[in-house]
Amino acid sequence: LGDNHPSVADSYNNIASVYHHQGKYDEALSMYNKSLKIRLETHGDNHSSLAESYNNIGGVYYNQGTYDSALSMYSKSLNITLETTGDNHLSVANSYNNIGLVYDTQGKHDSALSMYNKSLNITLETFGDNHPSVATSYNNIGGVYKNQGKYDDALSMYNKSLNIRLKVLGDNHPHVVDSYNNIALVYKNQGKYDDALSMYNNSLKIRQETLGDNHPSVAESYKDIALVYENQGKYDNALSMYSKSLKITLETLGDNHPSVADSYNKIATVYDHQGKYDDALSMYNKSLKIRHETLADNHPHVIDSYDNIALVYDHQGKYNDALSMYNNSLKIRQETLGDNHPSVAESYKDIALVCDNQGKYDNALSMYSKSLKITLETLGDNHPSVADSYNKIATVYDHQGKYGDALSMYNESLKIRLNTLCNNHPQIVDSYNNIALVYKNQGKYDDALSMYNKSLKIRQEILGDNHPSVAESYNNIALVYKNQGKYDDALSMYNKSLDIRLVTYGNNHPSVADSYNNIATVYWNQGKYNDALTTYNESFKIRLATLGDNHSSVADSYNNIGGVYWNQGKYDDALPMFNKSLEIRLKTLGDNHPSVADSYNNIASVYHHQGKYDEALSMYNKSFKIRLATLGDNHSSVADSYNNIGGVYWNQGKYDDALPMFNKSLEIRLKTLGDNHPSVADSYNNIASVYHHQGKYDEALSMYNKSLKIRLETHGDNHPSVADSYNNIASVYHHQGKYDEALSMYNKSLKIRLETHGDNHPSLAESYNNIGGVYYNQGTYESALSMYNKSLNITLETTGDNHLSVANSYNNIGLVYDTQGKHDSALSMYNKSLNITLETFGDNHPSVATSYNNIGSVYKNQGKYDDALTMYNKSLKIRQETLGDNHPKVAKSYNNIALVYKNQGKYDDALSMYNKSLKIRQETLGDNHPSVAESYKDIALVYNNQGKYDDALSMYNKSLKIRQETLGENHPNLANSYNSIALVYDHQGKYDDALSMYNKSLDIRLVTYGNNHSSVADSYNNIATVYWNQGKYNDALTSYNESFKIRLATLGDNHPSVADSYNNIGGVYWNQGKCDDALPMFNKSLEIRLKTLGDNHPSVADSYNNIASVYHHQGKYDEALSMYNKSLKIRLETHGDNHPSLAESYNNIGLVPGLIKAQCESNFGRQKRHSQQL
Repeated sequence: LGDNHPSVADSYNNIASVYHHQGKYDEALSMYNKSLKIRLETHGDNHSSLAESYNNIGGVYYNQGTYDSALSMYSKSLNITLETTGDNHLSVANSYNNIGLVYDTQGKHDSALSMYNKSLNITLETFGDNHPSVATSYNNIGGVYKNQGKYDDALSMYNKSLNIRLKVLGDNHPHVVDSYNNIALVYKNQGKYDDALSMYNNSLKIRQETLGDNHPSVAESYKDIALVYENQGKYDNALSMYSKSLKITLETLGDNHPSVADSYNKIATVYDHQGKYDDALSMYNKSLKIRHETLADNHPHVIDSYDNIALVYDHQGKYNDALSMYNNSLKIRQETLGDNHPSVAESYKDIALVCDNQGKYDNALSMYSKSLKITLETLGDNHPSVADSYNKIATVYDHQGKYGDALSMYNESLKIRLNTLCNNHPQIVDSYNNIALVYKNQGKYDDALSMYNKSLKIRQEILGDNHPSVAESYNNIALVYKNQGKYDDALSMYNKSLDIRLVTYGNNHPSVADSYNNIATVYWNQGKYNDALTTYNESFKIRLATLGDNHSSVADSYNNIGGVYWNQGKYDDALPMFNKSLEIRLKTLGDNHPSVADSYNNIASVYHHQGKYDEALSMYNKSFKIRLATLGDNHSSVADSYNNIGGVYWNQGKYDDALPMFNKSLEIRLKTLGDNHPSVADSYNNIASVYHHQGKYDEALSMYNKSLKIRLETHGDNHPSVADSYNNIASVYHHQGKYDEALSMYNKSLKIRLETHGDNHPSLAESYNNIGGVYYNQGTYESALSMYNKSLNITLETTGDNHLSVANSYNNIGLVYDTQGKHDSALSMYNKSLNITLETFGDNHPSVATSYNNIGSVYKNQGKYDDALTMYNKSLKIRQETLGDNHPKVAKSYNNIALVYKNQGKYDDALSMYNKSLKIRQETLGDNHPSVAESYKDIALVYNNQGKYDDALSMYNKSLKIRQETLGENHPNLANSYNSIALVYDHQGKYDDALSMYNKSLDIRLVTYGNNHSSVADSYNNIATVYWNQGKYNDALTSYNESFKIRLATLGDNHPSVADSYNNIGGVYWNQGKCDDALPMFNKSLEIRLKTLGDNHPSVADSYNNIASVYHHQGKYDEALSMYNKSLKIRLETHGDNHPSLAESYNNIGLVPGLIKAQCESNFGRQKRHSQQL
């Protein structure tokens, strides 16, 4: 026939068709073009065979994703067909169909519908209403509606198509099967799984009846049914169906057919969902092997295999292996499809997602940008795939905390989706959800709720009230309410979500388990730990039944249950849960997965809180090692590890070790997240906390302000984290004694929290609590009580009667009452706190120990030393049992017991206890920790009381040396050390040395706090006392007045310290014999103490005693007796019968009839020293 015969052209055409189906597109195009060339030469430009050639070439371009080229070819085919056959020929309808398919793929749904309707009109005119070609047109139109998310319209078209096919083709025709399948697919997308299964079973039945049980099409039906079960989370049912499909395919097509590879692929997907990653990889590799053998190395199915294997590696945290697979896929696509194909863009997206998971955000953005560029060039500005690219880029910006950029990208994506898709399309819903998520991250909860509600409304309209996606919307809304602290609203939403899932999936679906998990988390946040455990266990039970013993979700359940135990302080219960979670993760994910690192991290946190710092560091370092290996040097999780290790050093008081860890964390976050990310703000915050505890208040404020600046820029003025920053800055001012500045900052924080969370959020309780603390330190106890009670009321409303935060509020109120000398009220509060901790945690929790400790302190202040020792020993026993013998809190218990012994004058017993405390602190914190310095100081004070002044000085100097090394030369604790040493010199009568030390203390306090701090006032007070002891009364008055002036300015008119100043000035006048000047001073002191401390406080008793001593000295014995008896009455009520102050009162009353001046001076001298600040 020769080279140019039409039959030769047909042969080239047939060969091209084979290459086309093999995915060898270049070879296919070469053959199709050879066929075209012959046909052009033999038939001319307008022959029908030319239309066929252009149509076939258009099909290759379509499969290559070069849609504009495809449209050009299909249009050429259409034009020839119109010229050769007229407007209404079936071939014209076929051309309209092909062009419609391209438009549909490009997301140009209106254009697609226009083409499909043209095709429909031709078939209707040609064949009438009931022809199979008409059914095909309805089917194609239904496909567009499905892609638009117009499911009701899609069903209407698919049913029209089905009815025609049933009429003209009969019940059992393959096209009827296709119709059932298409209808089933819509039901599946609607989440109407039972309806979908019914349709797929109709399809299966027909295929079995017409083709027999072992036909490949029957295998396809089993696959379709399996996919519905997979979507329902019924993985065992899905595997059963996929296995049936595989068996048929093996029997009918042999071991190496592409359909067998597809079956292995489907089974692998289920294993991946079950977290059985090794089994998934085994199946995917079987699939890949077959595809290599039966298809070309460059076939799209081979690429799919690489992609699927990569996805499992990604789930396993084997990111380098995942990247290797995705790069294989990318290379093939570039070789077969060229650099600008949409599938190449998809490969770049896949690689970008791994980079995102690795925290390599710049790399991720680079890959997403490459993908976007290709998509824009091949699909145009308004294609849904372009919207998807903008969406992906926005996600990275969100992870980086660049919320403004994220919103900009998400809105670009939304704009395209609104233009190309109908208003109710699922992708538009996704856009609203994504925008809501950014608002949530910014703390703009009202905006987030608005977006989530838009999403909910659409889902309800198109999917009905009971669709799983509606349940997801309720979940999202619940999460916002939870973040707002609106726990009742959150529970309502989570329960709505649960109800839908129960109806849709039944009792045992993983999504139902997720709902129980979410509800449990709210209970956890409410402090309803028993309810949380019950609900977490419900979730755990379902996961165990549906996913098996070793699924990652089961590991998550163990983890969550462990977290509740951790919050309850039941560390022994928490550890086995965290270890079970670790065991599963090691089995399913291997030694080096990020989730395994998380488990080590959680175990470390238990050791951390148990005070087992070495074990904590070991676990944190294991976690760190994995994160470093799997995520690289610069991942945010590696930064978290540095942060956690720094936290241990911080708790150990190893501030110099903590700082480099926090700084490393900061360095990584700056590299990976940029200058303005919230995590960078957190790092500045942590560094500030070190400076804060080192007493480097200026450095602390600088860091806290850096953190604040970032939070303001990323979150705006009213975000909760901005409130946290104001809170932290206030705390520094609080410690500096700058109470007005502290109140200003605390109130800024409070204002934001009120605006973002409403009146009853737990953070409001924290704010009121902190403000109460300032008022307490200012000595405005009624204001402090008011704030603490506000905090208590909110906590009661938001967490219920038995939450630990309620116990904490009772503790704070108890402290005020104790300070006011209202010991019975204090005991009532502390016992309320105790009852809560007993109910919440049981008999042996550290919080219970704290309650016993606080009650012991009241008894100590009352002089009920035996009762105090009982309480302190109860506290000690619990701490030893729950925290171990060497925990810092055990050391604190020994300290408290020692203090009682010291007050009882049992100095040897006191030294024994203080030395036990010292030993623990040395072992757990090292020789140079500030707490060790505290122990030396306590021991020194006993020696001082014993009159062993050289031993006292030795201990004080040890304490001083540690403080100098760990805290620097200007820390307030150094000032305290100089102060203590000065007191010893004062007792030794070495007044010049005492003054030197007091002045050193004063210099530090002036540098650290400024001129007007209460501690500076205390220094002037102490210096005045030395002058008094030297008989330099004018110098004493000058210094006492300097102290008084500062206290008046910083603490106000009615603070107890101002009362002390009046008292001390009165004492100087008394010693000078200026009784008329002394009396108004003592009376002013009394007046303040009555206002601030109440009628029955020991300091009020001291004031009556001092006034009595003036009357006594003036010979006004009746007035003296009256005052001494008032003093005695208070001391009896507050201290009981056996307190040393009772002895003093009885002594003074006994001396009234015959004045002994020396004795009166001695009595006042005790009062004077009582007022001295150490």
